[in-house]
Amino acid sequence: MEMVDGFFRKFIPALVKSGDLNPKFVDDAVRHVLRVKFELGLFEHPYVEVKPAAERWRLPGYRALARRMAVESMVLLKNKDNLLPLSPKLRNIALIGPLAKDKNSLIGSWRGRGEARDVTDIEEGLRQMLSSSVNLHYARGCGVNEGSDEELQEAVRAAERSEVILLCLGETSGMNGENASRSTISLTSPQQKLFARLAGLKKPIVLLLAAGRPISLHNIEPQVSSILVTWHPGTEAGLAVADLLTGRENPSGRLAITFPRTEGQIPMYYNMRNCARSHQGKYQDISTEPMYWFGDGISYTAFEYGPLDLSSRELTCSTPLTVNIDIKNTGSRVGKETVFLYIHDKVASISQPGKRLIAFQKVELQAGESKTVSFTVEPSRDLSFANSDGCRVLEPGEFEIIVKDKKETINLK
Repeated sequence: MEMVDGFFRKFIPALVKSGDLNPKFVDDAVRHVLRVKFELGLFEHPYVEVKPAAERWRLPGYRALARRMAVESMVLLKNKDNLLPLSPKLRNIALIGPLAKDKNSLIGSWRGRGEARDVTDIEEGLRQMLSSSVNLHYARGCGVNEGSDEELQEAVRAAERSEVILLCLGETSGMNGENASRSTISLTSPQQKLFARLAGLKKPIVLLLAAGRPISLHNIEPQVSSILVTWHPGTEAGLAVADLLTGRENPSGRLAITFPRTEGQIPMYYNMRNCARSHQGKYQDISTEPMYWFGDGISYTAFEYGPLDLSSRELTCSTPLTVNIDIKNTGSRVGKETVFLYIHDKVASISQPGKRLIAFQKVELQAGESKTVSFTVEPSRDLSFANSDGCRVLEPGEFEIIVKDKKETINLK
């Protein structure tokens, strides 16, 4: 199926007629579309009842699902001294930043039928969730792209009379999405100025980062106590953030992209190929490691990984491999852990990544509970790679199976 350009309709007939396009490929594509339509029952019931918008959009169940999705997608990257969840003993909290009440940006760029007026912003969410004994001191501080001394001073006053600062920085929805490239991944100048003034107060800061891409936190991370990447979470943004800050929910999101320290490190991604000279290629002024890797994210509880249990260490091309690993919640509260299974092809005819993700599972564990997470590795699917002709190739040799810091070697004959 195509979206809007009309190229299929314009060019396919001529390509088929000329013999440049095999009709079999067209038939296969049509068959896939028709199969889905049959499974949906569209040929038996091609028309549906048209209901009013009030009976189709923003229903309570839909909003509850949006809130759940927002909670599970947000990523806690730092939590020094367990500042989060916020202590119920706090009486004065500062909420500062241009994204705290920016409903339009919190809903994101590709919003479907979402409307900014339907968004619960972060201030509204916190006021609903915090105890009535808590004073929430709000100040915008600056805009994303502009600021004034008056707004800056208002933010400083709000922070000075508070015990902890919730700082909402990041990007507007217009800075993300299609045709929205930027030359830098740093925060804008007004936001950096606001951060510098607040950091100078030496009070605990929780950075709530609303963005659609990695942001450079190289100079910011050392000066904040906690970092929660909220992304642009949609209509239930404020309630989802409040759920996590107050501890009603436990963070379980993991990064789907690596965060470089600065744009000078780009490209930076988890499945890069190994350097031929490991003693070279390092930066002189920053760490060669990114700020945060793909898959990073922490929780309000802790998880312990047992040893890898493999069904075999000698495989053939047609022999599936079962990988089991025990995960235990060693903390004091329920939490969810995402278990990532990587492989590393140690020697191949084409250089391979240091590790390659082939499967993951998210499991929920009560405090003290253990579960066995099981994966099935299919050699033809998971251990093969595309050669220079784009064909899948499965080569014999040694492979590493990697989960967290656990590694085991298998041999494919």
